[in-house]
Amino acid sequence: MRLSVDKLNKFFDKIAASTPNVIDAKNTFAAFTTDVIASTSFATETNANEDPNNPFVANGKEFFNTNVFKSLLIILLPKFMRDLLGLDSFFADKPFKFFIEVAKHIVEQRKSGAMGPRNDLVQLLMDARVDQKDIEEMNYEKMTVDENELNNNGTAEVTSNKKENSSTKKRLDDSEIIANCIFFFVAGYETTASTLTHFMFELAQNQDIQERLYQEVEGALSQFDNEHSEEYFEVVMSGIPYLEATIKETLRKYPPLSVVGRVCEADNYKLGPATLPKGALINVMINAIHLNPEYYPSPHQFNPDRFMPENKHQLVPYTYLPFSIGPRNCIAMRFAYQELRLCIASIVRKFKFEVTPDTPKELKFKSASVLMMAEPFSIRVTKR
Repeated sequence: MRLSVDKLNKFFDKIAASTPNVIDAKNTFAAFTTDVIASTSFATETNANEDPNNPFVANGKEFFNTNVFKSLLIILLPKFMRDLLGLDSFFADKPFKFFIEVAKHIVEQRKSGAMGPRNDLVQLLMDARVDQKDIEEMNYEKMTVDENELNNNGTAEVTSNKKENSSTKKRLDDSEIIANCIFFFVAGYETTASTLTHFMFELAQNQDIQERLYQEVEGALSQFDNEHSEEYFEVVMSGIPYLEATIKETLRKYPPLSVVGRVCEADNYKLGPATLPKGALINVMINAIHLNPEYYPSPHQFNPDRFMPENKHQLVPYTYLPFSIGPRNCIAMRFAYQELRLCIASIVRKFKFEVTPDTPKELKFKSASVLMMAEPFSIRVTKR
């Protein structure tokens, strides 16, 4: 992640020194998250902002260009008809197959020893081994983690009721490893890119907030000459209050996923005036909760102070759902927070972001998608 942040800083250096010193915010941050995912999950080094024609980068851009008609057919048709029509994925076929082949190739190289050891997602998945008994006896309630429980290094202590002396060991097979790599790309590429894009839009529109963020981050990190030092990392991850607040307010106003689905596991469950049968699918509209003035006064105003420590008592439990909540919350939550903190803490110290005559007053979003993806817009970048 730090190396990817370095590449982004070099790109901003180049833009700030050029004329016009303007970026397409969405493409720039999508390129950054491509570099992060390529390195951490696919053992592939990219420099997406400088080399947009790299196959990994080009396919990443096309991955979420979904066909609305195809998506509707996948939702509405029974499985046997989807199989007959070859409708097996919401995503664009060509990039989807590209990433499957990349993941297959990496797994084969690792197994053959052709690729040296690397501490990335692929290696963690290949090394993963669990007792079958542990799976059967796992208490998933005890494995729940939310953003308030993260340790200083962005991780969390997770407990389970794992039993000792189990015998049957299970490893992930190749298809499970490949599926997890693809899932990690789906979960971590567009969502984090969109969050950074929305974040920079609000900073450019609210110069007072940007200046306060700069002052707080600079005050916390000016003691470090090396952004790659463990001490620097610890300070960023331990939480700079206003940095945390601005990230959380961005995720509140622009949750990456606008809806999350859950299945009712109880018979005749009472939800307000409704009685839900077991197996009922419930769609939770995250936007409707995050923009409800009952929970967040003046919900369309970008106000990071909502999430400052002194205002924590005003937050209503279960009304903040950017990563969902409970035992099946987002698997990449800690990864995303770490990426956001490292990126933002570095770039706001070096650069100032401003609107251009073409920057909209309000963001417009792509239709027919559960993801909140803003239409492209420009931002001016200058060195501090």
